[in-house]
Amino acid sequence: MAINLDNVQFRAFVEFAANVSSKRTILKAENATLLNGGAPRKIVARGKWCDFLGNVGRGADNKLNNNDIRALFMETVLRTCGVSSEAQLPERVKTAMKLHDYNQGKPLTARRIIAVHKAIVDEVEKANDTVSVDRARTEVDNAVNYVRASVESLKQKSRAFVFDIDTAVNISDKQREAAVQLVQEFGAGMTDTGLRIFANYMVTAAVSGIYDDENNLRAIATNMSRYLKNARNFKTCDARVADLDAKMTKYWQSRLSDVMGRNRADKYDADGFSEDFTKDMERATLKICGQTFTTEEKKGAEIKALLMSRIANPLHRKAITAFMNQHAGALPGYLHTRGDFMPTTKYSGFNVSSVKGFGLVFSIDPTSNMFQTANLQALRQPEYILDVSEDGTKAKVTVRSSGDLKFRLVQSKGWSEVSMGTAAYDVEFEFDLSNPNKVKLTNSHFSQTLGL
Repeated sequence: MAINLDNVQFRAFVEFAANVSSKRTILKAENATLLNGGAPRKIVARGKWCDFLGNVGRGADNKLNNNDIRALFMETVLRTCGVSSEAQLPERVKTAMKLHDYNQGKPLTARRIIAVHKAIVDEVEKANDTVSVDRARTEVDNAVNYVRASVESLKQKSRAFVFDIDTAVNISDKQREAAVQLVQEFGAGMTDTGLRIFANYMVTAAVSGIYDDENNLRAIATNMSRYLKNARNFKTCDARVADLDAKMTKYWQSRLSDVMGRNRADKYDADGFSEDFTKDMERATLKICGQTFTTEEKKGAEIKALLMSRIANPLHRKAITAFMNQHAGALPGYLHTRGDFMPTTKYSGFNVSSVKGFGLVFSIDPTSNMFQTANLQALRQPEYILDVSEDGTKAKVTVRSSGDLKFRLVQSKGWSEVSMGTAAYDVEFEFDLSNPNKVKLTNSHFSQTLGL
């Protein structure tokens, strides 16, 4: 079974369900484009005047509409899960679907979409209820190989870096058994990816020779398991982080108001390009309406010309380019360190670490004395992507960051920069450009992908 969470119709369902205010909202599908070979059907609210939950007198037209949206959803879920029949769906997905409600004229709600989405993503990233000794040994063996490769790669890339690491990264039987025991004991609840990253930390702590004391190793395991146990990969518009996205959207709307304020006129050139964008555009990869510009090309004039051709209004260019720079790219750092966002006129001390959905983000306690720095990430220069609708009324800016998760435990010396895994993030900003005298930021979304 090959689950494809990028199925466009499934994403249309989930995005609507995640953003609608009431999860009891009844859905319908506009336009009659078929799933097979066409664009996805648009998912919208049905409207209380048409139908409502508990409607005992539901007419034939309402039943027909409800069966239509359910049939579309069923076909979408089957395609997303890579199966051809309901019987082949994973059990948890069947339960979330409530299969007995199909072909009964019953409405489909946003709440049901969210439940099915959660069941499917849980199927993609299953948490390990327990970790057997054999599984722990396998993960530790894999971690030894991973850490060895990470050390060698770092040495080749950073010849000027002073290392006190044995190239072979040897592990004794005692160190191996200590790591196995800790992976087995603390690994429960993590996904496969989280468990492998955790094993990398434990092996590195063991072989470094710095944390040989059993109490030190257990303290590291206790903390790192707490940070990795709930961390999950999630795409933009994931219903599980809808509250987090909504909270951050309000912040970014406030930031847009600030950067577009009259007292900011000196921050833009005569053509409406943000000075921060101008600084970053030739030292980052840009993809503007499908055309890519790399850091080696140094085509500043061509980049500006293309952007002007797609965003003709200077006012709109101000807003767009104000988000295509490192200020927007700082978001993964704020979240990873549970830090306050840059203040705006409306928000001071803005922090989202207590918002529902934040627990899925891989973050650490910056006040802990366990780490050498408050950030385990080493992200490269972000990539900036701009997509504009054919009629020019909508635009989306994506700030894409990726890099390594580093060891960076206190006193780790040369081991601090050894890679423990990878991290990639997308921050999306959606703009309404339909008003020539105004720009509206309608949504922002965040995604996280941890890997090896």
